[in-house]
Amino acid sequence: MKSNELVKEKQKHNILLLIDDEEDILYTFHSLLKRKDISYILIQILSSLETWQKKKKNSHNYDLVVMDIRMREVSGIRLFYRFKG
Repeated sequence: MKSNELVKEKQKHNILLLIDDEEDILYTFHSLLKRKDISYILIQILSSLETWQKKKKNSHNYDLVVMDIRMREVSGIRLFYRFKG
């Protein structure tokens, strides 16, 4: 896929990032979103530490980030400030 085609594809879809250390919560969100008639790219991460490390490596701009506040490795509050800047 050419880079301009990728840009057009990204424009058609919202990018949603779900972060929670409980797999059941991610599954529930995914199930609810599947019922809606929206175009989106869903990225689910089961570990706050993995999210922290991925954020260091790249600077994706997400349209919506939903995360748990209480997670084992890195709190949602700390991750929020990491995303904020």
